[in-house]
Amino acid sequence: MIDFEIARKEAFDGISETNTIIKTQKKIKSKYGYPKSEEIWEVIVEIPINDKIRDFRLLFELKPDFPLSIPEISLSEEDYETIKYIPHVDDKRNICLFDQENIKIDSNRPKYIAKACIERAKEIIINGLQKTNLIDFKDEIVAYWNNTYNVNEIGVAGGYLGEGVSELLPGKLIVYNLSPSYDKTNIFFGSDNDESKKILDFFKMHGHNLKKQQAFYLGIVSKIEPPFFFTNNSILSFIDNNFATYSREIKSYLNESLDSKILIFSLKVNEELVFFGFNIVGFKNTQNGWRKGSLSTVKIMSSIQGAAAIQRISFKYFSFKRIRKRTDGISPSFPLKIMVSGLGSIGSNLLFYLSCLEISDLLLVDPDILQLENINRHLLSFHEVGENKVDAIAKYMIFNNPFLNIEKYSLSVVDVIEKNLSSINNMDILFCAIGKDSIENYIIQCLASNKIEKPVIFLWVEPYMIGAHALYINPNTNFKLTDLELENYYKFNIISELTYKNPENNLLLKEAGCQSSYIPYGKESIARFFAAFLPDLFNLIKNRPVDNLAFTYFGDFDIALSCDLEISTFAKSHSPGQLIKQII
Repeated sequence: MIDFEIARKEAFDGISETNTIIKTQKKIKSKYGYPKSEEIWEVIVEIPINDKIRDFRLLFELKPDFPLSIPEISLSEEDYETIKYIPHVDDKRNICLFDQENIKIDSNRPKYIAKACIERAKEIIINGLQKTNLIDFKDEIVAYWNNTYNVNEIGVAGGYLGEGVSELLPGKLIVYNLSPSYDKTNIFFGSDNDESKKILDFFKMHGHNLKKQQAFYLGIVSKIEPPFFFTNNSILSFIDNNFATYSREIKSYLNESLDSKILIFSLKVNEELVFFGFNIVGFKNTQNGWRKGSLSTVKIMSSIQGAAAIQRISFKYFSFKRIRKRTDGISPSFPLKIMVSGLGSIGSNLLFYLSCLEISDLLLVDPDILQLENINRHLLSFHEVGENKVDAIAKYMIFNNPFLNIEKYSLSVVDVIEKNLSSINNMDILFCAIGKDSIENYIIQCLASNKIEKPVIFLWVEPYMIGAHALYINPNTNFKLTDLELENYYKFNIISELTYKNPENNLLLKEAGCQSSYIPYGKESIARFFAAFLPDLFNLIKNRPVDNLAFTYFGDFDIALSCDLEISTFAKSHSPGQLIKQII
């Protein structure tokens, strides 16, 4: 068991063996914004600078859970002003010691942890002063671009990039201003591809107004280093120094009007383009001492308001490929096209789990409107009550993945088969979660005749989710539901045939005044079924076996006992929570 007080003492004593160290007073804590209760140490380290040894003062902060976490170290204001700007030290004077995701901490050696952090801080300062790690600026360029360098700065605006922008050539382009901003980001620009159009549609669906604005892409810069504080005048010098070839075209763009302008450029980092920009605010067409109409944007920027600060723009990619790589660590491979017919309790929750897969296209089919009584076990919420299920589900899926292609029909699946068969056969795999024998039989007939050319997975449940079932049926196999029936009952049912035949059993419930009955089961039961089924389900989707298969899930037998429902002979040889697979 770790004694945190003893660990802190060991760390303090360890540092004091080689460095002057004192516990800070309230006055110092207040100066640097630390809570009074926080324990902060001032550690003096010796740093060679200009052929001399100079004392630097480090502020050493231990979190309450030290040594389970590493200390945070920052420079004093005085020392930061002396050496700024060097790699791995941000504008808050914090020294980035280690990659927090990759470091392994030996919590049994608090003294070693503390001393290792001090040595790493010294190494960063020395390398920065000797300019031996300037290449690190490039690896962390976005963080430095977003730092604050001057009290007159306007702040860094956020921008999004669509896929394909790396192919852009210098010149004019269209960007979109978002109002209100999305996640503190109010600019988007992409290429003229479907993915960029989907992102714009997503913003519109999310309630953002989009306003087009002309911008200018300057091109690729070979190197930039902090400080990144720019004025109107220094922007013009930046253009002349880095983009002289296009200087005339750039300034012509600036002089088109006195309205606001956006300049964008990029830097290659690790074989990938990173984009940055400048937001130049518009100017008034009258200035003291100047005749109306005699001024241009460049003239104002170079002389009249040359010292005014320019807002920087920090761009990040908004693309499926890059978001997937950032999370999964791999680029997208072979996206799936999936149809789901029946968007009730099972079908809607199925989509929640299917969204874990790499899906490019969804075909949604359901003729119904979401009712209040559906909500307790449905994927959607009270907010969507009264909407067509296909519209509400489509919106939910787009909000979770704006890159989806969604086709939807608020119709019976039979109508869609008859009128839009090509859309169905364009999918890779089809799901039917309708639970109506007549429609399922029709779909199976379409499979047998090869009218439907892709495999179908049928899903249905038994009352109280005492059992749940899935059939995987390939096209052109002449399968019939009657092949799996005994005396008109499914032979793999969990509830016995006699129980189904007895009208006194409460297998279907009905509300007063309601014209249709419903099968009782809860959302927890749905989650338990999918938890058991998902490994096999994902394998089915990805591998699509040639055999027709039947899956049977055995639910909570205690519910059957409490409701006086008899379990079938088939089910008695299996355990609750079990899922079995059979070739049929």
